[in-house]
Amino acid sequence: MTRISMSELKTDLDKYVAMADGQDIIITENGKAVAKLVTAKEAKKEAFKHFLGLFPEKGLDLDPEQVREERLR
Repeated sequence: MTRISMSELKTDLDKYVAMADGQDIIITENGKAVAKLVTAKEAKKEAFKHFLGLFPEKGLDLDPEQVREERLR
């Protein structure tokens, strides 16, 4: 996990957004953590796992592509 200041983020935003694809980035202001930059991919996976947890009879063995195909029918 990388820690950067708000001014570093403003100076080189593209670099840190690209880095966030592979690791979490803590953004600090006056030495205190104020935000966390994370990849959207992981958030989608975690949201999907949480969603599946709402339906225990289905369990976590569902494939996102399978769910998508069923929705499109």
